[in-house]
Amino acid sequence: FSGNVVNFACNMNLWCHWNIPNKIKEIDVSGWIFSWDSLYDLFYAWYSLESIKWLDTWDVSNIKNMWNMFYGTYNLRDVDFSGRNTENVTNMYWMFYNASGFSELDLSSFDTNKVENMNQMFQWASNLETVYVSDGFTTTSLLSWDNMFSGTTSIVWGNWTVYNPS
Repeated sequence: FSGNVVNFACNMNLWCHWNIPNKIKEIDVSGWIFSWDSLYDLFYAWYSLESIKWLDTWDVSNIKNMWNMFYGTYNLRDVDFSGRNTENVTNMYWMFYNASGFSELDLSSFDTNKVENMNQMFQWASNLETVYVSDGFTTTSLLSWDNMFSGTTSIVWGNWTVYNPS
């Protein structure tokens, strides 16, 4: 499955959520240009998705909302987020919720300075062991982060880890 023929206007349509995604194992969205500012539900409940080819050319600098972006992607194991400009994102609510295919996420290129909501960002990503971040992963604008790591039963907390949900 490749090209920019997918009509994501059907995002809120349950038929799209439960029928189309369950048949797609690989998608190539490299070179796609998103003129809107939200990736809400982009890969929501794409249970069979194993691979996304995209990030070498995908411009997300306009994006403000990444809510539910990878929600329920059980078989997606490795996504290269390097070089993504996330400086305008304000919402990462449920971004990786129940994305149990990931054992590690390298978010070291993420700039989260404007993010206000990280509620349940990694909740129930039960196989997630490691999240790599850098100095750009700040929480200065964060207003809500309830249950951010709830249900991430495999995560390894190192001595350097600073996470205070209260």
